[in-house]
Amino acid sequence: MSTSYTIGDYEITAVLDGPSLPRDPSVVFPDLPDSAWDPYRDIALTPEGKWHPDWRGHIIRATNGESPVILVDAGMGDIVNEQTG
Repeated sequence: MSTSYTIGDYEITAVLDGPSLPRDPSVVFPDLPDSAWDPYRDIALTPEGKWHPDWRGHIIRATNGESPVILVDAGMGDIVNEQTG
């Protein structure tokens, strides 16, 4: 499933790259205190307190079809290979 938004003269579409394994959020976000998750715990973390993201990229294209299509995929870097705890 993809979601698209039009912003000005551009359409931005999120495309699912693949699901991730549940992760200990303190491994992925080591500088974020556990209490920072409190307002988002119900929607962002599993009942076990794990973060379960989906990997996504974004396609950006002009609504008039005259510009090149751009794929933005920042990736997660080496953190995806860390132990999921």
